[in-house]
Amino acid sequence: MSDPFFDVVRHKLGRDRNIGPGTLKNTQVPEPENLSEFVRDREAAILLGKVLFWDMQVGSDGVQACATCHFRAGADPRSKNQLSPRGLADTTGVIDIRGANSRLTLDDFPFHQLADRFDRTSTVVSDTDDVVSSQGVLLTLFESVRPGERKDEGSLIPDPVFNVNGSNTRRVEPRNTRTMINAVFKLRNFRDGRAD
Repeated sequence: MSDPFFDVVRHKLGRDRNIGPGTLKNTQVPEPENLSEFVRDREAAILLGKVLFWDMQVGSDGVQACATCHFRAGADPRSKNQLSPRGLADTTGVIDIRGANSRLTLDDFPFHQLADRFDRTSTVVSDTDDVVSSQGVLLTLFESVRPGERKDEGSLIPDPVFNVNGSNTRRVEPRNTRTMINAVFKLRNFRDGRAD
């Protein structure tokens, strides 16, 4: 599907020269040998997984579901409040503190710009530590689970970055959202591999 904003970004970055790892069509999906000990009805288990993926009650605020960030293969199409400014200076010494509800523009890309974009050893023209990611939850101190309620008990904590005129906005995660496509083949979870 064509999107004017991303079409311009694609044109600015040039053609993708990554041919990829090839197809997984003929690869058998790995399953535990003893799966039948834990799952009586495989189709029902798959359906339950899909339902939980979309269930907003799984999130602590009763609004965020796993699918909120992951359902578009990790590519969030929103352009407002998608920037996680890390608060560190870029190579020009400028500290990005735009934060909450800022709108992405073409000037934001690329975050790491080389004099020759096809030569990774060329001179760095500009660099920033910002990350485009998905919105998370409001900064909240967890207090307790409320059985039977759709959200957990907690108190909002004033957010120094993700706020508009003192009112908290959803925090933007400092990591890109990972795709769920072929997730069964991923041995480690999270970009830094901290869970497996």
